[in-house]
Amino acid sequence: DLDDQLGGAYIALDDGSAGEWNNHARALSWGAQQGTTHVLCIEDDALPVPDLLHEADKAVEAWPDGCISLYVGTGRPRQHAVLNAIRQADAIGSTWLECDSLLWGVAFIMPTFDIAPMLAWARNSQLPTDQRIGAWYRSQRREVRYTWPSLVNHADIPSVIPGRPRPEQRVAHAVGTVHEYTGVPQLIVRYH
Repeated sequence: DLDDQLGGAYIALDDGSAGEWNNHARALSWGAQQGTTHVLCIEDDALPVPDLLHEADKAVEAWPDGCISLYVGTGRPRQHAVLNAIRQADAIGSTWLECDSLLWGVAFIMPTFDIAPMLAWARNSQLPTDQRIGAWYRSQRREVRYTWPSLVNHADIPSVIPGRPRPEQRVAHAVGTVHEYTGVPQLIVRYH
């Protein structure tokens, strides 16, 4: 059970009335008020590696000042660019991919100092959470790093966003852990 694996972490449950963005914003806001340096936001359909919190700490230690996605998906967007970045990372032994956007919102870590300005900036956007946060990082001209391999997989279940069909499979390219996060991040795509 995800709750057990996360050690009784705060869970922002939505009974269906809050909506996708509002529930993520509530969880991030709560996390930012807990006196920690970073907040892990993980969706209930994430399938984490064993000892996820330890693995996430290793990633934060290596990249403390930016957003870290713990998932590299096989579905949208830009799979050709994603596959190219994965091949390049594998060829040089890098454990990071990079983009100027958050491409998937399954599980990500934000520095606490980014949360309030991102929430204020994103308040009036109509984009889904991952795209909204990604647009904020682009507006700040800051990169998002992706752990490679992913630290979570994604349960391939129907979308929680009404009217949004799933035309493609939603699973990670690879899931696993590394001894340490090293190497030059391999660029997925740059939007700005």
